[in-house]
Amino acid sequence: MSRHRRPSRHHLTHRDPEPQTLPTIAQLLQIHPRFMRSVYLERDMADPSSSRGYILTLTAEQAFQRIAASFRTNSTQRAWRIAGDYGSGKTDFALALARVAAGRTNELPKELHRFVPRQRFLPLLATGDHEPLAHTLLRALGRRTRPGRVSSEEIIAFISEASAKGDRKGYSGTILILDELGKNLEYAASHPDQDDIFLLQRLAEEASRSGASPLVVVGILHQAVTAYAGSLHLAGKREWTKIAGRFEEIVYAHHLEQVAALLAATLRLQIEHLPKPIREESKTAMRTAISLGLYGASAADSLSRAKGHSPNAGQLRHRQDPSGRCDRP
Repeated sequence: MSRHRRPSRHHLTHRDPEPQTLPTIAQLLQIHPRFMRSVYLERDMADPSSSRGYILTLTAEQAFQRIAASFRTNSTQRAWRIAGDYGSGKTDFALALARVAAGRTNELPKELHRFVPRQRFLPLLATGDHEPLAHTLLRALGRRTRPGRVSSEEIIAFISEASAKGDRKGYSGTILILDELGKNLEYAASHPDQDDIFLLQRLAEEASRSGASPLVVVGILHQAVTAYAGSLHLAGKREWTKIAGRFEEIVYAHHLEQVAALLAATLRLQIEHLPKPIREESKTAMRTAISLGLYGASAADSLSRAKGHSPNAGQLRHRQDPSGRCDRP
């Protein structure tokens, strides 16, 4: 009869190493609360902290530079239209612009202080709707809307009155920012008899000749002005094109490398908590993508704008198991 050997103590106590506990997505990302909801111009202007985390991209920087030139007393270009896709950050930009013009440096990140004018501007803000443009302007002016038509002359007089009040409070100019202006234009196109488009023309004219008491007008849209005139006849479309030309256009579109920088700064990836193999893979993938030109020629400069954050956040491709853990592809 064969005798079985008694297992050694080493054999009895040996265990396979436990698998490494991987971090959860919640542990890896520290998304700032300001990015958890959409921006609403009037509401968030009342929140002093709503622009402090603003991320300055190259597109935003160029827009600030162009509009800041309107603050000078000798400027004649003071009517602007900003066109960009949904979710491109136009309202966030408009909110920061209002604070820049008003000189509220304590509510802005340091990167925006250089755009603040020497003299403060009174901010008049409103979000457009499917309604007459005059009604939206009345809200911006803090006046109640009323039934019936409000003439262009009345609106211009109300703006002059608001500017005069602002002057007595120490403001040297006025900036009027209309978010979602496209909704007003849709209404104007479906109600051509109300001549809303000519009120827009009057605003541009008043701004261009406002002289030493500057009036800066900024309209925020999702597309070009003429795109809202599709239902009009040829003569009407030509009129809209002429009026649109009174506003200097800013195309608010971020290039891919700017989107990557925004993504990294928004997600605030805690890269030190990632397993080393994932860190190395993501760095290699990012270097390869940049060298191949996938992020454009100015990638290094744009990605560096996400100071203190890893641009590798845009390259990481993680899977989650049912427990919410990160896994390598």
